[in-house]
Amino acid sequence: MKKTIQILAALFVTMVIQAQEKRNPGHFTGLNVTGSLDVTLIKGAEGVTVSASKEVTDHLKTEVKNDILYIYMEGKYKAKGEVHIEVSFNTMRQIILNGSGDIVTKDHIDTPNLQVELVGSGDITINVRAENVKASLNGSGDLKLEGKASNFEAYLVGSGDLEAIRLESENVKVNVSGSGDASVYASKAIMARVEGSGDIKYGGNPAAEDTKVSGSGSIEKK
Repeated sequence: MKKTIQILAALFVTMVIQAQEKRNPGHFTGLNVTGSLDVTLIKGAEGVTVSASKEVTDHLKTEVKNDILYIYMEGKYKAKGEVHIEVSFNTMRQIILNGSGDIVTKDHIDTPNLQVELVGSGDITINVRAENVKASLNGSGDLKLEGKASNFEAYLVGSGDLEAIRLESENVKVNVSGSGDASVYASKAIMARVEGSGDIKYGGNPAAEDTKVSGSGSIEKK
């Protein structure tokens, strides 16, 4: 009986420590995340829901500047324990991740233009339907895109990988500098460049193909 009470008490303490906090930082059309934070994007009324200890929420900053929602830890504080951040959005035109965190979309993003930037060792997974999508990856992280786009541009620097074979694009421009790998889909035209030991694989059987390799890398039609 005593042991059961101790277990229940421990569970109660855990529930108290791991709290949920809802925030309304204001209107935003872009997201900028810094650090090792994990963020899930969902469609809905604009807002942020944080599930973490009070110590973490006290140091977690969520503020909007120039229509961009910035999420980061205050000063040199490093998040401890489990931290889950859910961002509800109406419009999303820019997603930036600096660090080792993760950003994933629970719902697809509908927008005329989307810019995605990943710097560091983090991961981004996005489902998007857009006219124009532009992505850049600098570091060792992984960027995964799926959905549909008329025009898709991607630039990779470092050892990170781009998986966009499920992003059904018409016109694609992709450049790999370093040892990273990219897979893309182009139904009409592709311009692909490799500088270094990276590889590009593409599907879609485009009628117009412009490819060039400088180094030990490769470009291959799937």
